[in-house]
Amino acid sequence: MFRGLLTPRWVGLTIVMLIAVVACVFLGLWQLGVAQDEGRKEAVSAAAALPRAPLSEVAAPHSAFQAEFSNRPVSVTGTYAAELGFVVPDRRLGGRVGSWVVTPLKTPAGTVAVLRGFVDGTPTTLSPLVNDWPGDLYNVVLLASSESGHADPALARVPPPEADAPLNFKNLAYAIQWWVFGLFAIWMWWKMFRAEQQPADPEPAAPREDAHA
Repeated sequence: MFRGLLTPRWVGLTIVMLIAVVACVFLGLWQLGVAQDEGRKEAVSAAAALPRAPLSEVAAPHSAFQAEFSNRPVSVTGTYAAELGFVVPDRRLGGRVGSWVVTPLKTPAGTVAVLRGFVDGTPTTLSPLVNDWPGDLYNVVLLASSESGHADPALARVPPPEADAPLNFKNLAYAIQWWVFGLFAIWMWWKMFRAEQQPADPEPAAPREDAHA
């Protein structure tokens, strides 16, 4: 039966079917990527649109980090312990290579790590471990967007990381739709091939009548 696939007609139809399937697969993957990007944008926008709240109302020292903390605007008042700060080397910001500057901020409720910004190169100071920080610790890292009284003009602000987010269902539906189109192309190709390979129904024989003269 499959010998019929070697005919020029079916070779051409098979090639067309394969091109259609590959196109549908890649179009579906493209829409899946769009769904992820759109979902991430929506999650980031939703978190950033929340009203700024005091850190003590959002989280507590020693409590587990929650997904909804990502990109959540908060405010906190305290005193920097600059002597306990440290740097995270080999970071990148807009094509520049440098380090993140992290400083503990002591608050009445506990100590929280503040990523104050980015600096070119790797400073030779600020290197103690977080385990040396005294008091209760928040299990969050704040990305400073503004500071009063302690701003350092040499530090460039670090943008928040991309947050994990659910897929955008509209674009996800488009992706599934393209994959269904690919399966439909395979099904149609197989149906046409099977129909062509089926033997034609024989013509019914004419009825025979016996007569006597």
